[in-house]
Amino acid sequence: MSDDTTALHLEALRHRVHQLEQELARMREHIGLALPDRPAPEEHEVQAVRNLLAAGEEEEALRLHRSLTGQGDLESRDVLESMRAGL
Repeated sequence: MSDDTTALHLEALRHRVHQLEQELARMREHIGLALPDRPAPEEHEVQAVRNLLAAGEEEEALRLHRSLTGQGDLESRDVLESMRAGL
């Protein structure tokens, strides 16, 4: 196999792994499993969620919280409820 062919195969494999990782993340989110080894959101990210809640943008706050934490819908709703109580 030539170097060019090997490089093409390697790039195709990288692309496929990326697709599979995205699909796995969607499935984990759908069933409510947090993604492992995800760092805690930074304070400015948490503040962005609070700002959305204060502005009445609950669904957008939920989407942002889920994307930052990898938590499922119910977990995120519980956290947002606690945040809302603290506003």
